[in-house]
Amino acid sequence: MIKKILNIVVILYSISSISQIILPIDFENNQITTDDFVNFDGGVGSATNNPYINDQNPSSTIGQIIRDGGQVWAGSYLVLSDYLDF
Repeated sequence: MIKKILNIVVILYSISSISQIILPIDFENNQITTDDFVNFDGGVGSATNNPYINDQNPSSTIGQIIRDGGQVWAGSYLVLSDYLDF
């Protein structure tokens, strides 16, 4: 029984460790700036300083979207110059 549980834990850990997708874009070094966001229906996107830097989240700059009134579906998006290859 313990062997089965251990096998399940190992399998789940293996799946979770490879399931994270790393996108080829980031907000560091002005690769993406606030000017790159296209806002719609009350959403406002921006590149801003990371307020919660830690070992798992070391980025100094992050993307942030705030819906300030407007429609329920309000948001922002980025227009990329090429397809994401991941």
